[in-house]
Amino acid sequence: MASGPFDLHLYPWVEPRADSPHGWAVVLPAALLTPRSRGSLTLDRSDPMAASTPDHRYLSDPHDVVALSDGLDLLAGLAADPSLAPLLGRRLNPQKPNEGREAWVRRTHSHYWHPAGTAAMGLDPAHAVTAPTGRVHGIDGLVVADASLFPSVPRSTPALPVVALGELVASAIP
Repeated sequence: MASGPFDLHLYPWVEPRADSPHGWAVVLPAALLTPRSRGSLTLDRSDPMAASTPDHRYLSDPHDVVALSDGLDLLAGLAADPSLAPLLGRRLNPQKPNEGREAWVRRTHSHYWHPAGTAAMGLDPAHAVTAPTGRVHGIDGLVVADASLFPSVPRSTPALPVVALGELVASAIP
């Protein structure tokens, strides 16, 4: 069991799958809403028009792998319930023989579509991209007002927190 707090989102999902006998699959994913892993975004200082380079560092903190494994154990227990048998078919992405749980989690994980936290707020430009007002340190007139400013991914769909943040940042623009 993962030590310390973690927040999982266990939810049913239906999606088209070419490897499913009927073309569709019920998916029971576990999403880690409070990952400890942190990535980075690097800009090319010599060319402001160059594409940025993301380093997602997915599952770079071992705690995240353990927490996701715990979530998968919970889902396996739910999927084993006889009342779900008529809805569930074969497992579409099973663990390979002799493949450890950590290797399987690393092989099969995907992102959660809620990127956040790539432009940290703070007073010190050495440790933050933007001031608490969203103004980018060292670049006059450039303001960030999206989920990039969040210190971590919200534990909800980020649309409403992004709107609230946008309103707050906009109210600070003269």
